Amino acid sequence: MRESTTKGLFWKWGMAMYRFRWIVLVVGILLMLSFAVFAQKTPGMLKDNGFTPKGSESDTGLIQMHDELGVSRTQLNLVYRGKTV
Repeated sequence: MRESTTKGLFWKWGMAMYRFRWIVLVVGILLMLSFAVFAQKTPGMLKDNGFTPKGSESDTGLIQMHDELGVSRTQLNLVYRGKTV
């Protein structure tokens, strides 16, 4: 490791975080609380496979699979087919 008299980027960053540690802590807590509010809305956005457009062929297939086979609309099934299997 070489000796240097100049202060590097990470040293300056660390000193700034130490100097303003209480502000950093408060900002971090406020960010986590605000993210917690938005995180509560996430399950509603993801239910019923929110990536499938309504009325599309894939949506029709999902409805048919749910009605006939009882498969959940949010379940992912992969089927592999090969010549030797």
